Amino acid sequence: MQAQCTSPGSSSIHAFVARAGLSIEFAGSDERMRLAAIDRHGFTVGVTDDAQLPPLGVPRQARVTYDGETLCEPRLVARCPVHGQTPVREMVLQPSRSDDDIAFWQALYAHRLRQRSPAGGQPIARRDSLGNERYDALQADSNRALTDGEALFALSDAGDAAFFAAWLEYHFAEAVAHARAASTPAELRDMACRTENADVIVCFEYRFNGKSAHAATRETCAWIAGEVERLFGLAIRYDVADTRQQAGAMSYRQRRSAPSR
Repeated sequence: MQAQCTSPGSSSIHAFVARAGLSIEFAGSDERMRLAAIDRHGFTVGVTDDAQLPPLGVPRQARVTYDGETLCEPRLVARCPVHGQTPVREMVLQPSRSDDDIAFWQALYAHRLRQRSPAGGQPIARRDSLGNERYDALQADSNRALTDGEALFALSDAGDAAFFAAWLEYHFAEAVAHARAASTPAELRDMACRTENADVIVCFEYRFNGKSAHAATRETCAWIAGEVERLFGLAIRYDVADTRQQAGAMSYRQRRSAPSR
């Protein structure tokens, strides 16, 4: 039976965003907007001053800050206000271009590395591999009862898993596009991430299940692993339900460039 993705959000993602403690400021504005949530719709920030809200749909230079320190300066677009209880309201922001998107997520990951470094020390370097213990753990987890349409991604620790889940949830639209490119009949309708310590279980829900859905899941997982390696230097392994593809040993770029047989 195919998995039903009943939870588009994740408490681990909300906890990760809360721990990050980031704020966003637009150029020319004194409004420091707290980053409250990240999901597939964008970045939700808290705002208190209607007079300083940016015009909707217009890219504006912004600063992403932590405790007054600038982490990156992407161009962001205000998409829609979310009116909550006064005096605090919320607004959804999105990066203006792909390079703004990359700048934000790379800055967020670098910020995560600094947060987990020893007090007064240097940031812990990103790990190039999972190591034998994490690989053996994934091998053992391959015996777990993954439901058809699920994939397990193994990362080095729980913090990387929470970051990965947040990044993947935000990039849901790209996952849909890659699933469609892999198999035209496969229509990815929903996706949900669930973290279990250093592992992330991803549920892919298609309109129609079958071989096309399996092909789409395999290709999408290969793209996901390749992007995370390319952007953040994170080496992850994944296991796809039913097919049991242990494909983490070869990156997406290597798989793409490998000669066909």
